[in-house]
Amino acid sequence: MITHIDDNTPVLIGAGQSVQSVPESADVAKGPIDMVCEAARAALQDTHTEPDKLHTQIEAVVCTRFFSDSSPAYRSPFGRCEAPPCVLAEKLGLSPRLCVYDSIGGQSPQSLVGEFSDRVSRGEFRAVLIAGGEALANVKTAQRKGWQMDISVAPQERFDTTYEDRGFGDQAALITPTAIQHGVLQPILFYGLMENARRAAKGQGMVAAHKEMGQMLAPFSDIAAHNPYAMFREGYTAEQLSLMSETNRTLTTPYLHRHVAKDGVNQGAAVVLTTQGVAREMGVAPERCVYLHGHAEADEPVLLARPELHKSEALRVAFQEALDMADIQTDDLAHFDIYSCFPVVISAAQEALGLEGGRHVLTQTGGLPFFGGPGNNYTLHGIAEMMQTLRRHPNTFGLVQGNGGWMSKHAVGIYSTQAPSKPFMRAPAQKIPASVAIADTHTGPARLESYVVAHARGTAVAGLCIGRRTSDGARFYARYIDNTSEALGALMSRDPLGEDISVTPSDSGNIFKLS
Repeated sequence: MITHIDDNTPVLIGAGQSVQSVPESADVAKGPIDMVCEAARAALQDTHTEPDKLHTQIEAVVCTRFFSDSSPAYRSPFGRCEAPPCVLAEKLGLSPRLCVYDSIGGQSPQSLVGEFSDRVSRGEFRAVLIAGGEALANVKTAQRKGWQMDISVAPQERFDTTYEDRGFGDQAALITPTAIQHGVLQPILFYGLMENARRAAKGQGMVAAHKEMGQMLAPFSDIAAHNPYAMFREGYTAEQLSLMSETNRTLTTPYLHRHVAKDGVNQGAAVVLTTQGVAREMGVAPERCVYLHGHAEADEPVLLARPELHKSEALRVAFQEALDMADIQTDDLAHFDIYSCFPVVISAAQEALGLEGGRHVLTQTGGLPFFGGPGNNYTLHGIAEMMQTLRRHPNTFGLVQGNGGWMSKHAVGIYSTQAPSKPFMRAPAQKIPASVAIADTHTGPARLESYVVAHARGTAVAGLCIGRRTSDGARFYARYIDNTSEALGALMSRDPLGEDISVTPSDSGNIFKLS
């Protein structure tokens, strides 16, 4: 039993969340910064310390990036929040020395906890507030109903602080010119290609895949149904998740509507991070302290360059490094929150951790398809929920995994109310090297490694594949030669995973047909 904890040991002392169901009118519809502020206030209150004393300790305020600032597709017609962490600090009456607006990625909340755990442990800040949120449900509803909203807001005073906007990050690591040429831009296309590659590796038909996904996700939906911070509090049976219906239509093969993350949410989450010494000064009760025992990050190359489309070596590396840092094994973990934007991420995590078989509950929140997927901020909800779980189950260990891009960027944290036995050390993210060549163009025979058929309102509209050259194994994207609904229906019925194809280049990229 550890009797002394170094004063510079990083510790989480507060967690808060917020949610708003879509209201009846625009008058009470909250914007994204409102969701963030509500969660941040809850996190500050959750420390159970004197507000005046706590506020003076917070020297950095950090926000995950809003979706409206992450992609033109999500840009709000009702204005934007300028310098969100500065606005947040001002609304809460804080005077931080640093405000950070982070870059894009679902891994960013865990990455930020790792980064600022390191920075507080080195004495750079006494305490840090990390927060984020979205109000996409309100924005989408306002557009649909013709509501007038104004979510524009900017800091009223330029207090003495350094503002750091980290921008979009390395988007070249996510979307390549050949992906753009072939229209591979939406996350569901990338993940659909990975998911069908997984089917191919298992020799699994579409019906069996839907059944497996339903069995995997049913426990997630049950947890969301009982979570007061969930956006969609409805539980589903495995059968309801597996079968196509008017309310569970195909989005992109093999995914049905209930299999994927829902970004139409109004949710926020926040945590307060400090050191053991500062926590002790403020009188934080020991049973409220949650420690980061292990943290690791790893990045994949672009999808076409990975050895296996449905697996992530970076994920395996991040899990192992976090476990090694925490000096524990997978069997020592009692609680999990695995990123669940698409089922293939869950299955890849299960395999990487050796958790196949469905014996473990892999979410604290209910998961992105049911709890909700608030943009880049989901994993902060996972951390907040994990903190509460660990407080109820002291001295147990919980693992939180964040995922960005197309299983591209991973951040893993291992938490416990039990104090760590060694100083916190943050290692740099590992970069997994490319291992498969990429061919922008191809002419002639090849093998179809994976494919998807995109749907619009339940109707098949386009086919796309990843092929491999028989000569050298190089991968390429190709569009299907015939995008009529009849031809695409025949393509899906044939389910040509692993078949020979014939490819010809065109101005719009490679075109394939079945041999």
